[in-house]
Amino acid sequence: MTVELMLDGEAVVIKSPAEAALRGLSYITEDRKRDGLFGCLSILTNVNASSLSRVSRWGVMSASAEGLAGSAVLSQLRLQASSLSAGVTSLSGGNQQKVVFARGLLQKPRVLICDEPTRGIDVGAKEEIYQLILTLAAAGIGVIIISSEFSELLRLSDRILVMRDGVLTDTIDRDDADEHVLLAAASGLRR
Repeated sequence: MTVELMLDGEAVVIKSPAEAALRGLSYITEDRKRDGLFGCLSILTNVNASSLSRVSRWGVMSASAEGLAGSAVLSQLRLQASSLSAGVTSLSGGNQQKVVFARGLLQKPRVLICDEPTRGIDVGAKEEIYQLILTLAAAGIGVIIISSEFSELLRLSDRILVMRDGVLTDTIDRDDADEHVLLAAASGLRR
């Protein structure tokens, strides 16, 4: 499957994850356990998995480069872990999600696509993820949120695009949006 989009006013076709990364797109999956984490590896290895060229030379990992890159972004995200060498599965759901975000941020994205970014995490971690997303947007990084939680969309979005059965059915500006409007749009009742 190919996806066409506009980037800097130019139509681009993304044919692979590697090409997306080269163009500055980073994706945070909705299912961190199945698609976002390498469960048998450490926290630090998981964080650096998408940025290996930054922490290796001639295919050999540099432990010091890996530590510097990963620990800086994890500190920014306030990861709570006994050690960065601990297994990623030892973390709570919220901290696992921070690891997935850290990996995406190490790619230095221009656009961050977050698919259900707070699914399965507690209220405290959810608030931290919200603050991170708002900070990234304020810093000029494009953030696309894919979410089924109306409160999340209302809090984080400038504009909400509603899709039904794979078709764009509505576009709602933040000032015109509330839960009733979103429910009507998602149900196909808003015209």
